[in-house]
Amino acid sequence: MIHGTADPVVPFAIAQASYRHLAAANVPVRFHPLPMGHEINPAAIALAQSFIGVMWAG
Repeated sequence: MIHGTADPVVPFAIAQASYRHLAAANVPVRFHPLPMGHEINPAAIALAQSFIGVMWAG
């Protein structure tokens, strides 16, 4: 999960709660809070690319 700490659309606390619920359900999840709003910035793109690369490699 990637979420902006200053997101005015989806509150950061909601993202944190979602992460906690997934982790509690033993879903393999990572949480990456980034200093951004409701957007996709270069850091988020890099994290997504890394994730896709790992998943693609199997």
